[in-house]
Amino acid sequence: MMNQIRSMAIGATLSLIQPASAELPMLEQPWLGYFAVAQERNFQFLFSSKGGFNLMVLDHQGAPIQQSIGLQFLGLETLPDGSIKELPMALDTFESSDPPTAKLKKTVFRFKLTDQATGQAIGQPTMEGTIEIISGTVLANARIIDKGASDKNPIQPVIRTIFTAFYVNENIHKESWDRKQVKEFEKRIGADSVTLKHLDEKRVKLVCVDKTDPKSKEVNGGGSSLAEVEISFYQKRKIELLAAPNSSLTLCNAGPAPLHHGFWFQWSADAAKDPDGKAKLALRIQ
Repeated sequence: MMNQIRSMAIGATLSLIQPASAELPMLEQPWLGYFAVAQERNFQFLFSSKGGFNLMVLDHQGAPIQQSIGLQFLGLETLPDGSIKELPMALDTFESSDPPTAKLKKTVFRFKLTDQATGQAIGQPTMEGTIEIISGTVLANARIIDKGASDKNPIQPVIRTIFTAFYVNENIHKESWDRKQVKEFEKRIGADSVTLKHLDEKRVKLVCVDKTDPKSKEVNGGGSSLAEVEISFYQKRKIELLAAPNSSLTLCNAGPAPLHHGFWFQWSADAAKDPDGKAKLALRIQ
């Protein structure tokens, strides 16, 4: 089963990372290609030697569910005109002082952020990320430890939890279906939902077959402290994301579009309330 999980996760990891990277030390077989692995009852957390992060949800028999959940670390720079510029991870600067491990409990890593316009990491900020596995929960943190030459504009560390499109085959053929086939498909996935608990305690349940506009105040409000993902694709496993105090979650997609086409959550901390960058994102699979 390990080889099956490994092959699935490598494909998912490569789709989320840039081609050039400085590889971390890697484990031996059956985890060749990975720097750190955590094997839990309901999931496996896989940290590739090239800087990819993936959660593999396990079904109730312990087998991997084919589609992984990706984590992505990056920075958002606020420019003087108020616009936001994404600063992704420069993978050729990736490093960690920790040894590779197949029993991941905690690891700390660092990397430069990249200016996408120039493709350069020289002079760019350095971000530090932390991953911990505690009692079946993944805890993740990101903070800027060196502003580099970019010390004029505020830079917000963010962690994205990425759910790529579900039911890919159905969506490919859906346009050729008649109305009855479409209704049958929508009925089959009608219980799929994402529930958000806003910071003001208001709860919003979003049905995945409906179009969702992340820019709508009703969807994200002022941010959320909790998100619950319940999708039949994951065989009744509930996936929870929790933002620690002084941080929040925002639901994003390429919408307005149905959530089963894919979406992601963006976690970030409130710099004013969390100046030392100690707030964390927690992920649980139940």
